Amino acid sequence: MSASDQAECAVSIRGLQKRFGTVDVLQTIDLDVAPGEVVVLVGPSGSGKTTLLRSINLLERPSAGRVTVGGDTLSFAPGVHTTRAETLLTRRIRLKTAMVFQAFNLFPHMTALANVAEGLISVKRLDRESAHAEALGLLERMGLGSKANAYPATLSGGQKQRVAIARALAMRPQVMLFDEPTSALDPELRREVLSVLRDIAAGGMTMVVVTHEMAFAREIADKIVFMENGRIRLSGSPDAFFGSKDPRILQFLTAILA
Repeated sequence: MSASDQAECAVSIRGLQKRFGTVDVLQTIDLDVAPGEVVVLVGPSGSGKTTLLRSINLLERPSAGRVTVGGDTLSFAPGVHTTRAETLLTRRIRLKTAMVFQAFNLFPHMTALANVAEGLISVKRLDRESAHAEALGLLERMGLGSKANAYPATLSGGQKQRVAIARALAMRPQVMLFDEPTSALDPELRREVLSVLRDIAAGGMTMVVVTHEMAFAREIADKIVFMENGRIRLSGSPDAFFGSKDPRILQFLTAILA
């Protein structure tokens, strides 16, 4: 892929590496995500999926390689420390992404409405009235309009995750990142959240999702990326992944679908 093609990607990663101490968690990752594409990262625990996701919006600073999001590029090299220019570009990239965590990460002292509105006020600089109106609209989209004044402690896990998704959408990101968004939920609540993710994907949002929900991955993904030992072992369509004859992938699917 040429440099101009990479620039047109929503996300383009080249030669990405991440080392924690003496452990290479990511080893020379190359990945492109087209605008509007849904990419699902799968693989065994410890394969590097979450680290890759966190490297896209630079919650983890890569040890080497290049990350491009929405046309902004940051390059990293071993031994090179953070510069002021990198800090500014990091902020630009983070403003183009929004991440939804498995642990919800809501502010417990704020209502659902205030949680969603906070970024609109503090980052987007909307006035409080406009921010609350927009936040309420997003909560209603999540089916939570009646819970606007509820505090997180009074919400179910599925409701908390939908508030977290509304908060992420409020930032109007170009790319949404989901780290095991249903892993902390029971089956019924899981279905609630998966339904919301389907709606977001249907709306054309670019998404990168870490999940163990194989049926969901088959349904929603444009591309499935199987990771193992910090490397991409397979990247292709759902049909290519689920139809793979690779013994390691067959072993993984047998274990996770058992």
